[in-house]
Amino acid sequence: MSDAPAILPVDLDRIERALRDVGTHPRPSASNPTQLQVRLGSDLFFVSLSEGDDPWLTVSAARLITRLFSRQAGTLIERANQWNAQRVTPTAFVQTDAQDRSFVFTRLRVSTAHGLSDAQLRTNVNVGLKGGRQALDFIDGVSQPPATTAPTSQRAESDDVS
Repeated sequence: MSDAPAILPVDLDRIERALRDVGTHPRPSASNPTQLQVRLGSDLFFVSLSEGDDPWLTVSAARLITRLFSRQAGTLIERANQWNAQRVTPTAFVQTDAQDRSFVFTRLRVSTAHGLSDAQLRTNVNVGLKGGRQALDFIDGVSQPPATTAPTSQRAESDDVS
């Protein structure tokens, strides 16, 4: 008999349990049956599961930047690039809309095609939520990033979302 953790298919029930295990209170999305929502402070996170032959767990968030010194898209992109240069995940990127409002997005994506153990699922959900919140705060100028030596290969881009 093996002591290895069971690798099981990922579904919304398991994701909801993992979210509760890490101390959050998920609620279903009214507009997307494959998505749960979690509020951390003023930030709303979306935890979704894509279906099909190559399914993915995605933890994402967005924040409208309102702090005066953080509003310039160039400054935000520099901070997002600094965040991404120090981490593999979650990825951070900046977009502006037609009214020149700047938004910061974070995203963690994990393939679930071969299943995940309960511990893997909890860890990925936790990294997506807590790491995403740290990224939003850092890029918004609220805090400095936590120290890390993780490698990276990602770079933020600016896209117009109008």
